[in-house]
Amino acid sequence: THTHTHTASPDINQPTLCPTRLLLVFLMLTVVHPGDSLSCKLSAVSLHYFLLSTFGWLLCLSHTVYWFIVRVASVKRNIRVWVYACLAYGIPAGIVLITATTAWDNYAQDSVCWLDGSSLMFLLTVVVPLGTILSVNVVAFSLALCAVSSTKSATRWLLLKASASFSMLLGLGWLFGLLVIAFPEVVAFQCLFSLSLVFHGVLMLYFQVYRNHQIRNEYIAVTSERFGTTSQ
Repeated sequence: THTHTHTASPDINQPTLCPTRLLLVFLMLTVVHPGDSLSCKLSAVSLHYFLLSTFGWLLCLSHTVYWFIVRVASVKRNIRVWVYACLAYGIPAGIVLITATTAWDNYAQDSVCWLDGSSLMFLLTVVVPLGTILSVNVVAFSLALCAVSSTKSATRWLLLKASASFSMLLGLGWLFGLLVIAFPEVVAFQCLFSLSLVFHGVLMLYFQVYRNHQIRNEYIAVTSERFGTTSQ
């Protein structure tokens, strides 16, 4: 019989994934004048790196979900974090370094500081990695959902919460992003992608903050100490 003893939680990567996402969003919102300038290219390189790093952490998280939910196996947490960090930070750094070395001019476009979407380098260093990771995450999502549905306590509400939680953790909303890349003229895909990102943020706030008992207890302790109130 499997037990949950010493099993790492599925949110093991959140302390590292969240800052990476924050930097990615910051770079996406940062206004840099497009054109053949050094600042534009550096912004595109940074955006490229943190996008790949974010997906690297999502891939590591899918591995965590698989072992925690499907296999219910015990894995040494400290070893896994170091391996995850090397994969999520090291491999994207190598990809971006190769891209910047071989196709530096592709990082600056007339209208946007980003890789040329029509180039082979964009296909190999953006579309292929993202598509591969999302495919793996879809499989992990399906296996985890099947594992939850097979439990005796499974209900429709439990399956709904599991679906929302797993899809949020594994970044499945980016599937619409790949559709936007493949069919940029379809406005419906752009709207679905934007809505999925908003929904993803709401779910992360709910599951990772509001439903996190440790964070809630810390918040209650801090507010009680500051305002002199006591929790029930």
